[in-house]
Amino acid sequence: MSLDQKALRYFREMLERALDGLHEAVQGQFSCPEVQPAPDGPMDEADKADLEHHREVLRHIENRNRKLAWQIHRALERIEKGEFGICESCGDPISYKRLMVQPTAVLCLSCQREIERAEKASGRRASRAESWATIPGGIETSDPWRYSMSGAVQIPRRPL
Repeated sequence: MSLDQKALRYFREMLERALDGLHEAVQGQFSCPEVQPAPDGPMDEADKADLEHHREVLRHIENRNRKLAWQIHRALERIEKGEFGICESCGDPISYKRLMVQPTAVLCLSCQREIERAEKASGRRASRAESWATIPGGIETSDPWRYSMSGAVQIPRRPL
């Protein structure tokens, strides 16, 4: 069962709102005073450790936001191409319930479970390429939102 135009429009609007909200959150996150560079004066060890911890947390958040933005862009591209809601591994439809919970899902529940079984059996979390190699038709996609230490986060509002 494929999604009708009304459902596709709903998911497109949901994903665009999520991307806009993510963009606004990122802009606010990096404009707050705590994120500004450290003072030029001397700092004791506790201040240095606190500043470094704060920077690590921000790098983690930046990386997570980039990944989420990339997933949203991919979902919007799949809607435009008419591929949204189709499992990228087996080609079966992704259930409406699964898409409501995770609209960026690219695998049906059956294929996702197979990946998780393979990860559990190996005792480690597999990369996307390794995971998808365990199921028929699995493919690897490159991530254009790779983490960088560039400073300010730039997340486009719409797909590239």
